[in-house]
Amino acid sequence: MNSDQQGKQRFDYRRRALRFLRFIVVAYVVVVLFMALNETRLVYPGRPPTIGNWKPSFKFEAIAFESADGTELEGWLLPYPDAKRAVLLFHGNAENVATTSAGYGNMLRTVLQADVFVYDYRGFGNSHGTPHEQGLIDDGIAAVDWLSNRTDKPANEIIFYGSSLGGGVAIGVAESRPPKMLLLDRTFDSLVGAAGDNYPWLPVRWIMRNRYPSADRLARLDIPVFISHFRNDELISIERSRRLFAASPSDAKQFLEMDSGGHLAPLPFSYWEELHKFVSALDSINIGASNEE
Repeated sequence: MNSDQQGKQRFDYRRRALRFLRFIVVAYVVVVLFMALNETRLVYPGRPPTIGNWKPSFKFEAIAFESADGTELEGWLLPYPDAKRAVLLFHGNAENVATTSAGYGNMLRTVLQADVFVYDYRGFGNSHGTPHEQGLIDDGIAAVDWLSNRTDKPANEIIFYGSSLGGGVAIGVAESRPPKMLLLDRTFDSLVGAAGDNYPWLPVRWIMRNRYPSADRLARLDIPVFISHFRNDELISIERSRRLFAASPSDAKQFLEMDSGGHLAPLPFSYWEELHKFVSALDSINIGASNEE
């Protein structure tokens, strides 16, 4: 092979390599654009009203109320006889009131002897609208105000319980309506950070619109905080909860690390014991009396 042929062959290799590189770059840009355009579906998969038991055997009251922009929302009030507390429950991003109430909605009602208000964010269950970060926070503020009017308790006497995405919403709402305490399970210090853990090949810090900077927000809230997380959570790393815990300036805070569970695993009985102890220590309600009732 003469030098001209060798030079032509090298040129062909370079041209093919450049074509392949251009293909990779274009494909990556297309994927990034696709993910950015579908952020709402990825962050808020929701649960439509076709999923869940909407006619359960336990007692509840269906509630209709509106967000600040007029978006129609729905929720369930789970009453407790002679309730000692009021709890507002912020569920996860793949749940609705029907899937949530029968599980930890009823557990919170029983363990904390509380009226529990579970509501659906816009775009979830039977609630109207399209979800986005500020919209969900506005929905939560409306839910606090509704529960406050119903129970005659100001926001600072209401307990917020947030699970997963609901933890981010609860903390966002707490900036405007500081609660009595925050009970947070398997949540994050930043949704952008959690998304980056799951999609390290995406420039999530540049493209995400729903950010939920929970650690930054919690750092401005001097209120009691109970945070729990499974050590082997495969969706949201326990390190995210640890960073959130570290950001809290409160002297009344507890971190509960749990074994043998993932992000969707049921909470063990020991969790409910620790939760009750934490709440009882802050409002002087005897745990023994609760277990007897």
